[in-house]
Amino acid sequence: MDDLLPILTPIWAPLAEGVEVTAWPLRLTDGSLLLGVSGEEAAAYAAAVGGELVSAAEEDACVIAAAKVLLPITHWPLDSSPGPAGQSLLVLAQLQDAGGCGEEQILAGACKVWTRDKWMPGEGRKVRPGRAVTYGWHVPTSVCPEGRWRGTRTYACSAPGYRVIQGLSDFHTIDDHADRYSQGVRVRRATL
Repeated sequence: MDDLLPILTPIWAPLAEGVEVTAWPLRLTDGSLLLGVSGEEAAAYAAAVGGELVSAAEEDACVIAAAKVLLPITHWPLDSSPGPAGQSLLVLAQLQDAGGCGEEQILAGACKVWTRDKWMPGEGRKVRPGRAVTYGWHVPTSVCPEGRWRGTRTYACSAPGYRVIQGLSDFHTIDDHADRYSQGVRVRRATL
């Protein structure tokens, strides 16, 4: 695993009784989103700030509690991706165009997240050994005719009025950087 890059000290927001989350996905010290990391690296960043990765249910709860939910910025084919730095600029520009979001407020939709889930409910099995679990990119149900968003299949989630582009998946190995532009890190921790 590569060395961890320096990140901003996260701002924590209450999510549920006894749980708080990073209000925004983790960011680098230059303010850009920390994107394109592997599941293994995401877990290391989470531990470095005193927490663990969120679950899919907690990410859904973040969407419900969010001050702002951004629409996914996808790139297909993947070689058209601007990479992590370019994607971060696109996401932050979309956020500015949408009126912004306070750093202490929950921001959702900026990226898919790695999760700590250990069970694949749609497949009725445990997560495969050596695999990382990814989830997210919520889109309003109202813009998903026939369950598709811009031609891409979407999946049910527990956030009312939303579907996800990335259903809970253990496709990637723990050291896989996935698509190198859309995977971010949201962290949760218990409160006293």
